[in-house]
Amino acid sequence: MEFSEIVCRLREVLNNLVRQVDSIYSADTKNNKLCASFTTIHMPSVFSSFADGLTVFLIMDEIIAQNGHIKHYASLFMRMLNAVKMEPVKFCMAAENVDCLERVVNQCDGVLEIGLFQRFVQDLMLNESTQKLRSNKRFLEENFFCLREGLLDILSRLDSLKEVPSERRRIVGYMALFILQSWLTVDPPEKKGARVIVEVLRRLPVVHADNNIRFVLLDLLLAQLPPSMTSWSPLKEVMKESAAIKNHYLLKMDEVLSRDSQTIRASLTSWIAAFHSSMSPMMQLSEAQATLEIRTKQIIQGLLLANRLQHILRSTIDLHVLFEIPIKKEKLKSLCHVSVLLKAVENVFYRKHFEISQSLPHIINLVQSHIESLLQPVKAQLEQDLSRRSQPNNMTFLSSLTRSGKDADTKAIDSLAAVDLALKMLQGGGSDTRQVVFHLAVDVINGTSGHLETDHSRVRKLISKLALIAEYDTVVGAVTNCSFLYWRREMMSTWFSMVYAQEDRALWLQYLVNAFCDGLRLLKVSKVNVSSLDSYEMEIEKSLANEIIEPLCRDIETDLRLHVHSAHLKGSVNVNPTKTYSEMRHLAEQKYGLELDDIHLPGQKLEQGVDLLEIMHNIHIFVASHTYNINTQGNKGNPNGYPYERAETVKKDIRKVALGDGGLTSLEHFRHLISEMGNALGLVRMVRSGGLNYSSSTCGFVYDMKSRVSFEDASRELNLQEAVIEAGKILDKSLDNQYMSLEKTNYFKILTNVFSQELQSNENAHLREFFLLVPALTINAAEAMLEGKDKILKRSRDAVNAIFTDDGFVLGVAYILKVLGQETQFDSLHWFTSATQHFKKKIFHLEGDTEAGQTRGGLSGLNLWNQKNLTVSNEETQNLKTDVRQLQKYLAELELIQFGFVCARTFLY
Repeated sequence: MEFSEIVCRLREVLNNLVRQVDSIYSADTKNNKLCASFTTIHMPSVFSSFADGLTVFLIMDEIIAQNGHIKHYASLFMRMLNAVKMEPVKFCMAAENVDCLERVVNQCDGVLEIGLFQRFVQDLMLNESTQKLRSNKRFLEENFFCLREGLLDILSRLDSLKEVPSERRRIVGYMALFILQSWLTVDPPEKKGARVIVEVLRRLPVVHADNNIRFVLLDLLLAQLPPSMTSWSPLKEVMKESAAIKNHYLLKMDEVLSRDSQTIRASLTSWIAAFHSSMSPMMQLSEAQATLEIRTKQIIQGLLLANRLQHILRSTIDLHVLFEIPIKKEKLKSLCHVSVLLKAVENVFYRKHFEISQSLPHIINLVQSHIESLLQPVKAQLEQDLSRRSQPNNMTFLSSLTRSGKDADTKAIDSLAAVDLALKMLQGGGSDTRQVVFHLAVDVINGTSGHLETDHSRVRKLISKLALIAEYDTVVGAVTNCSFLYWRREMMSTWFSMVYAQEDRALWLQYLVNAFCDGLRLLKVSKVNVSSLDSYEMEIEKSLANEIIEPLCRDIETDLRLHVHSAHLKGSVNVNPTKTYSEMRHLAEQKYGLELDDIHLPGQKLEQGVDLLEIMHNIHIFVASHTYNINTQGNKGNPNGYPYERAETVKKDIRKVALGDGGLTSLEHFRHLISEMGNALGLVRMVRSGGLNYSSSTCGFVYDMKSRVSFEDASRELNLQEAVIEAGKILDKSLDNQYMSLEKTNYFKILTNVFSQELQSNENAHLREFFLLVPALTINAAEAMLEGKDKILKRSRDAVNAIFTDDGFVLGVAYILKVLGQETQFDSLHWFTSATQHFKKKIFHLEGDTEAGQTRGGLSGLNLWNQKNLTVSNEETQNLKTDVRQLQKYLAELELIQFGFVCARTFLY
């Protein structure tokens, strides 16, 4: 609805404007004598405003064209509207409101098909009140004259520091006037005007109107001109050279970036110094004119510099995107510098906002007084001329307009009235309404009187200056706005990293962040949801963290470590980490002014081993990759026995099951899971042992904790000071914590109690026979350990999987048996005794057969080849000895598992 209202209102205003201008330039002046003296004047301000309105239509069309979802969602909305129309009460809507909404949607749907601009042109040609435009030759001539002169005026300042903000956007408006002219007349433009159009297409093939809205002027003309104009010879020549023109324009912008950016930087440096000087509080406004003249000059110079910087930045980036040509690294650095300079200009204006606000009313009055000084002589001359021509009866202004044969007097009176109106508009502030009326009055003065011809250029400059000063806040916001970078967010990380790479550019960071934060203003104006705003803010913060904060932290840490460790290298090798970090903390405060967090490490720790904090952050990786060594923390126990053949049968049966991930059998996968559980428990035991060691060391000189006395109570009984009582209270708390650490932190018991009830429930009934799998798991673990130790000796490419201990397995088995309450059941199997006897018997037979000349082979099956009384060769003897050694290794590994299992069970009690 809001979009429809804006479009309808703009269409009404432009139609009304066209009818009025058509009436002024109408050939039928007999019935319209009031406008007779205006038919020969030029009104560039009127046609410029008309062009601005047409530009809005073109920009809206471009926005719709860039959003490919609009038509799809419009069709979905129409379907929903049909459902609402059937039952409006159900959707809490009145029937008339639904009809109104349907009309609006239908209108919008029609607009989406042909575009707002073309819709306006067609309505203009079909409307009865405006159809006579085609026959109004004076209107068409004036339209083309104004667009030609307007383009020439802009081209004279293009690509210079005199270029006024929004002039490039006005070029699009003048092209819209040319398109309208082509639809209204069948005659091609005259040669002089054609040369201007072609020059614009050659010098400025691409125009950036607003944010990410760009117009390729040739494409715009080809899309909007009537079909007959495609054969226009000047346009055909430009079409042939289109690719070369675009490439030349891109090369030109790259040259401008390299050449002009340094020149602008020098100009900007001198401007900042002069601007601060001119805005100094020491310069009193009471001294007025000289001070105001300087401030006016500095404000306008800053606005023009910012406008030039913005054009270079936006055009260069967008042209490379448009033509799909990568930007070289050096060009990226230059663009980064340009964006910094642009936001630096904004910062200067912001810091002097109070002084500028105080000066603006006086500056406006000063510029108005300059214009008034040029108009007053004109007024005096017109009054003198009229007094000489006046008759004794002193005819009035209205009578002079209605008397025939008095055209000269009528024009003089109209000129005088226009001068009076212009002077009256200069008496107040520079509001939009006053500026519009003033521009119209000046157009009339220039068209009906020749007295301003010598000073016309100066008046035009003053008018342009007045327009900039009167809209100061709006212009500053427009020329320093970098919201177009929202569509180029991929450059954010690159620019931040460039800033970090060179320390002399550290001050650039705040300006770069401000540049990309302009995208937030765009999103807020667009009324997007909060999540979109938060997402963009997070993107900026993430880029800052990745490219600035994290590298800075790493480099500071590296510098501090190198400084501290270089000092340690000159002294002792034994380094206390707590002392090291304390030194780094103090050095950071002295060298960088950084206040780091307190050191939370204990006074001592093992010089070798793993980092506990790193383990806790990555516990899932630790339990899967670590192999716990129980022999460093436990004692051996005494084994019992069990039947070996059944365990071997279970292992073979499970091996028949299909392989799982990584080519592992179900038994191997189960063993890995048990080992991971044991590794986690081993970590718990290491933490527990470390805590007990630390607590015991700190409590070495503390009295018997079981018969401890409260220091707080003792201090109160002795009537000591409050500070001593508070210290006693703190000491009591510390001792309580130490006691808890020594006596109340049996982690294994806690873990067992937590999981026992759950794992012994009916939901986990399949675990009730877990103890029967332990023998097969043990055989598999022994084979895996032998294989892992062999890889250490072979140093093969698979050495990464080599291991020499895996006590996590036995600790995991002991824990599961403890949790499931199956320890007694497992002991009844007498597994380790049977397995030991089995291997000792095999070894005995092999050794005996070696002496008797019998051959045996095969570790996995351990079968005997009963070939007695045969002569044994040396090779067969070596094979028998190899088999014996393998069986001995297997037996030793099985015994290590047994001893580890007994230790593990001891830990769990």
